[in-house]
Amino acid sequence: MKKVVASLAMGVVIAGAAVTNVSAQEYKVQDGDNLWKIAEEYNTSVDDLMEMNDLDSNVIHPNQKIFINEDYEVEKGDTLSKIAKKIQR
Repeated sequence: MKKVVASLAMGVVIAGAAVTNVSAQEYKVQDGDNLWKIAEEYNTSVDDLMEMNDLDSNVIHPNQKIFINEDYEVEKGDTLSKIAKKIQR
């Protein structure tokens, strides 16, 4: 029984390490941007962007700063510096 519990616990730890939440990043809205485009680029949803930024509508303007929360799936061979380079845009 102890082996089963230990194996299950290790599986949960490994599964939990597969997706890491990266801290919020500030994004400066560019001409032609919209929330859908930004959400697609940063693998999030319009609803999440609106909630995170306390937006009452989906209208955004150039030079407006919004925060983006990203999820990143760790891949074999990743290091912190490689991940940092991948998520910097």
